[in-house]
Amino acid sequence: ESEITGVKVTTSTPSTSTSTPLPTSTNVVSSTGAESAGETTQLVPGENGDSLTVRLRRHAGLYKDKSYAPELKNVLLLTASNSGYLEMLTNWECFATRLGLDWMVMAMNKELQTHLGERSFLATGQEWEKAEAFNSPVGFKVISCNKLRSVLDVMRETNLDIVFSDADNVFKSDPFLPSLSLGSMIRSGKYEYIYGRKIEPGGQKIQNLNPEVYHQEPIKANTGFYYVAGGRKQNIVQRIFEVSVEWCDRRPSLDDQENFWDGLVATRNKKSTEKGYVACFRHCDSDKCQGVNESMVLNYCDMSPWEYILGCFSTESALKEPRMVSYHATHVFGWPAKKGKLQNVKLWANCDESEITGVKVTTSTPSTSTSTPLPTSTNVVSSTGAESAGETTQLVPGENGDSLTVRLRRHAGLYKDKSYAPELKNVLLLTASNSGYLEMLTNWECFATRLGLDWMVMAMNKELQTHLGERSFLATGQEWEKAEAFNSPVGFKVISCNKLRSVLDVMRETNLDIVFSDADNVFKSDPFLPSLSLGSMIRSGKYEYIYGRKIEPGGQKIQNLNPEVYHQEPIKANTGFYYVAGGRKQNIVQRIFEVSVEWCDRRPSLDDQENFWDGLVATRNKKSTEKGYVACFRHCDSDKCQGVNESMVLNYCDMSPWEYILGCFSTESALKEPRMVSYHATHVFGWPAKKGKLQNVKLWANCDESEITGV
Repeated sequence: ESEITGVKVTTSTPSTSTSTPLPTSTNVVSSTGAESAGETTQLVPGENGDSLTVRLRRHAGLYKDKSYAPELKNVLLLTASNSGYLEMLTNWECFATRLGLDWMVMAMNKELQTHLGERSFLATGQEWEKAEAFNSPVGFKVISCNKLRSVLDVMRETNLDIVFSDADNVFKSDPFLPSLSLGSMIRSGKYEYIYGRKIEPGGQKIQNLNPEVYHQEPIKANTGFYYVAGGRKQNIVQRIFEVSVEWCDRRPSLDDQENFWDGLVATRNKKSTEKGYVACFRHCDSDKCQGVNESMVLNYCDMSPWEYILGCFSTESALKEPRMVSYHATHVFGWPAKKGKLQNVKLWANCDESEITGVKVTTSTPSTSTSTPLPTSTNVVSSTGAESAGETTQLVPGENGDSLTVRLRRHAGLYKDKSYAPELKNVLLLTASNSGYLEMLTNWECFATRLGLDWMVMAMNKELQTHLGERSFLATGQEWEKAEAFNSPVGFKVISCNKLRSVLDVMRETNLDIVFSDADNVFKSDPFLPSLSLGSMIRSGKYEYIYGRKIEPGGQKIQNLNPEVYHQEPIKANTGFYYVAGGRKQNIVQRIFEVSVEWCDRRPSLDDQENFWDGLVATRNKKSTEKGYVACFRHCDSDKCQGVNESMVLNYCDMSPWEYILGCFSTESALKEPRMVSYHATHVFGWPAKKGKLQNVKLWANCDESEITGV
């Protein structure tokens, strides 16, 4: 946060507040139906273990700089999301960060809440992890009504005023300025509820909106962006939200907007003898409630639809509206369509969470560990048959003569800028090559450089290792200097199995997590963003192995891939791009790689892919009495390993084949896939053919090593 606020954060003494946490939400049900009794809305403590109440109050004030608008010190900005909506949330948070705002996130599932940490809390009600379109039969209604439940609980607990914004309602400029309708109305203290109008149908021009509709009392309005005064007239204000929750419970097939406004209109029509009666509803500045005790009046009014523009108005007209402060991407189904609308109004940030958190990692003094260097690779044989005894994987010292272990740890973190994603500080990106494959490696490194990535190269022969220097190390096993096609009788198998040997040695030595990528698997954009399947799964900490599917035959269209294959447990999969958690469950994780190396030694005529997956399946089928037994293999989020000690479970899952595209899919179809993040040039023989495929998908850089080294 010091990067965002410019204020150095000092650790304070933990609070001794005894405030009651938000009510326990019992029988929390995930979107897959699994029940988890007794989950509370306060799962993750804030700094110093502060209670949720303390954290909510700390984030109140709307701005990071609490001196900026002291008159708003008791107003808390909230948004909401689940894991499936994380990319949309990140975009919203990036714009809010740039405006200096402060907020909390109502996380609709535990995975997101754990991921976001201190700036979030678990929403009240049924958990739901998938992104859901407005027309979805169940999920959207669950999520939307949970927003009402959670706002009600926050008001009950804190008595704070709330501004709630959906994550697809993005701020172009400061929405709380006193010169704007919302900022002015909040500061006036006249209104208990301020909302955005509901206007139909879609596709209108904001310039054509009749000014006479402004401040007319509505039957229905939007619930995706509003202000509610939780700090005054609590009986009335909370009762309005309690009624909306009751309507949600009675009408689960309708969303928050329908239930809130139907409930409000029903309350507005109650007689004085009925339970929950509110004496008068004053809309904007009408004279309707003259003579009524002000404590029994609910004052509500609409903010300017020209400043806070709803998605019923076209993006083209919104861009031409000089008063626009925010745009709410409504009137489309599904978050990809919402993203498209936000891109059209220039409100898609293309940023990541490092811009939000501002976390910087301080480089520590190099370790003085006396741990043993990577094992000596004896009897190293070049592809010409010359023997060189006793060569090690640590040939060339790094800067200042640092050991290979220190160099590997220095390159960990996936990005050159170590403050960019501190949660990935123990993840090391590796690729592999030999001298004959140098042109392919250079292309891979150029794209990685442009994305700001950091990596190490497993050099398959000494000549390449000497050439690359500090960013490389000599791979374990037999040296091989020629580029080899997949169908070569010996060389390809030697090279591919040496990759497994080297990854195993790096894990043994460093306990780092590894992302391995073949040099013909080229990144079009950042593959580790939290919005992508791989980035999200790595950050979740749930999986020890994440892989890409093996799909046959070649020449398919990615658009024709059956979605049902995703997350099915495989017999075989690809070993050219994967993540392995070397930092936890080392006995199990290293054993899986040891078995694959043993299979390589026994079956030198087969490559790493065949040996790894045959070895994994064989281990998966072992009995508890056999050597190398692993108690359970859990694929993705199956319930297969219930009751098994988690330390004896290997969790593995596949990354999205639509994001990380394998060469079995034609280059033409890959180019048309908007989700593509990388393309792996498989299903052809020889590097010239691989180069051709990468050129076809616009992933051949035509750069040289000066772009990589900066020299």
